[in-house]
Amino acid sequence: MLIGGNSRHFDWDSRTVARQAQRIIEQNSAQWTIATSRRTPPDFLQLLHEHPATAALSAGILPASELLSLMNTAGRIAVTCDSMSMISESLSSGAAVSLIRMPLRKSSRISRELCRLIRAGRFLEQSTEQLTLTLPAQNPVSESDRCAAFLDQLLPSLPEIRTQTAAYPTALSGAPA
Repeated sequence: MLIGGNSRHFDWDSRTVARQAQRIIEQNSAQWTIATSRRTPPDFLQLLHEHPATAALSAGILPASELLSLMNTAGRIAVTCDSMSMISESLSSGAAVSLIRMPLRKSSRISRELCRLIRAGRFLEQSTEQLTLTLPAQNPVSESDRCAAFLDQLLPSLPEIRTQTAAYPTALSGAPA
């Protein structure tokens, strides 16, 4: 579970976020790790640990490598909506992702992208009934594949560039070209 904090795009309320986190944990028997950020208010952890279902969970800031490793093996991730980088990393992991919602402070590029992802069905529903379902994970989003497809559409008339860039994945993997 990835917990952000105060943001210029969303109104943070520790009690509301803690309630949503507790509900997600209650409805899913998985073992949860709660990763907070520097922006997470201290009262959030106090409120989270007041509930019996979450009292024994450890929470805190994790090293980036440990966090990415956990995310890449997780079947389910819950993430607060205040950080597009946390949301993108969650969706890229291939896990089923739940969104912990907060009131929108103002319309912005971030809020519009978040709405697009919600409409595209990239997140599990937040109703209690949906939380107990075992839904298939989304296909991982490979940013490099997405960018390559975009460039293929953008530069179809430049075969010499496409030929030169075809060797990049091999060069990056360390395999002989």
